[in-house]
Amino acid sequence: MDPTPDQVLDALTERYQRQSDAYSAAVALRDKRIKQLCGTLESDVTRLHDELRGTIEKLEMFGVKMELLTKDTIATPGAVVVVEKFHDVYRVHGVKYRGKQHTVDITRRLLDFGAKMTPDKWMQRYPSGFYGIVGVPDTEIYVQLAVTLDNHEDHPDDRQRELIAEVVGTLKSDFEKYNMVTSTTASNIEVIHQWNTPHTLTRKNGRSNNIISGTGIETTMDPSQYMSDTALLGGDISPAAFNRAMVGITRKDTKVTYTKANNNVFCNMSDSKFHISTYFIEQTPGPVRGVAIRDNL
Repeated sequence: MDPTPDQVLDALTERYQRQSDAYSAAVALRDKRIKQLCGTLESDVTRLHDELRGTIEKLEMFGVKMELLTKDTIATPGAVVVVEKFHDVYRVHGVKYRGKQHTVDITRRLLDFGAKMTPDKWMQRYPSGFYGIVGVPDTEIYVQLAVTLDNHEDHPDDRQRELIAEVVGTLKSDFEKYNMVTSTTASNIEVIHQWNTPHTLTRKNGRSNNIISGTGIETTMDPSQYMSDTALLGGDISPAAFNRAMVGITRKDTKVTYTKANNNVFCNMSDSKFHISTYFIEQTPGPVRGVAIRDNL
């Protein structure tokens, strides 16, 4: 007996629905698989980049210079270039350090993928300083970077102003989130920059009432009292210029936390007030933003 028209229609409708459901399931499976593949690809790219960055950092510890040359547009033609932005670093020109002008790289990622270690552990990881290779910054390079960025805050070129603000924002974010480790130690006797590296520099204090002695008292920068002390921490710089430069990043007056007499304790930098702190933090873990002096670039 032949099927009725209604039966034929029902059969066709059921067949169509099965095919439609199968098609929808296949599309959903395809979309899920594409999403998985995209996620895997992004993860693989991130992982490979991090592994490469880690390898480069390890090579640079042994003096092998690695340059990633891809960089963003940095300025209109003819403009004075203060900051360049590369894939892995910001490059800041005209930074005074130990009395000379330098070009300084700042890593765009925290060293060792943001690891937090005690200062002595960081110096074991990066024992070569930061001349020509990535290393742990001291307080002087931090302060002088701030001076350079502050001096060019109103750069006439739009792109340069953006890049300067981007670097300032990076440093400000660091100070807000963390106690940033430096390679500077301090006591009431001396300040040591790039501690325990081939480029160690010791500056003797010669005074007993300096900003890094005492038993835990905080002080603001006072030009009438602390002229030599700001030079110890930040290079050849007055307290007023020291404070102005750091306020340019943190928007907060500089504070210094004293440490116990005679014992060299690592300086950390944070934005809680803004602090350059040496009090009870000698073994407090923190991250590092890498720097490297790159001359003649």
